[in-house]
Amino acid sequence: MEKALLFFDIDGTIIDSDGLIPASTIRALKAVQQTGALCFVNTGRPFGHIDRRVRALGFDGYVCSCGQHIEFEGKTILHEGFSIEESHEIAALSRHCGLDSLYESENGLWLDFSGPVPQLIRSDRDRFDSYGLITHGSVTDSSFRFDKFCVFETDHSDLKTFLGFIKEKCTVIDRGRDHFYECIRKGYSKQTGILYVRSMLNIPAENCFAFGDGPNDLPMLQSVLHSVAMAEAPDSVKAVCEYVTSGFYDDGIEKALLHYGLIR
Repeated sequence: MEKALLFFDIDGTIIDSDGLIPASTIRALKAVQQTGALCFVNTGRPFGHIDRRVRALGFDGYVCSCGQHIEFEGKTILHEGFSIEESHEIAALSRHCGLDSLYESENGLWLDFSGPVPQLIRSDRDRFDSYGLITHGSVTDSSFRFDKFCVFETDHSDLKTFLGFIKEKCTVIDRGRDHFYECIRKGYSKQTGILYVRSMLNIPAENCFAFGDGPNDLPMLQSVLHSVAMAEAPDSVKAVCEYVTSGFYDDGIEKALLHYGLIR
């Protein structure tokens, strides 16, 4: 086979919620890169939010913020976020509609401190604190701007009005839990990130592989010929994938690479 191009989700695919990366995954990634294959992370997280343990694996590149930010061999190839004006406008409307919101930029988080910070957002802030990110930025700061944001619907919020306002600017992803919606700039996705990288590197579709475990990975998994679902993935994800590998803790990544003959 000519040079292969591989895209990996992070959470539940490469690393678990406790920060564990299976030894077999580390071994398999090194082995496949030694064949000349190029390995990319493909994530909804901004680049600066990626766990250091994942960065230490030596990926060739990163598709971040759902396709809005692409890094390759240590260089920024693409980075598209929201302007300062757009950021302030969105945050003001989110507050007006009674939504709890969290705004993600390259170096940290921005929060609305006009009222109490909800427990759900405080938990995220604590996690990002542990990454060494800035988590005390206020949406009222003059320099406030973000790459993507998340909103949490409450019993007293007006989500319909808010979504109607942002529909021309944003793609909204229903994460299916905690009334939680991820919002990115319209025209970008994990799929557009793959297409951009494929075009940049001139690698044919038949040499592209994607690995994931959740519904938010569907745009990535459906944009390659060779898609792999982890055993823990829901049936809706497994149904669209070419191959279902074993579990995260059962050498799933390594077994998938062996299945396709990418490593020996």
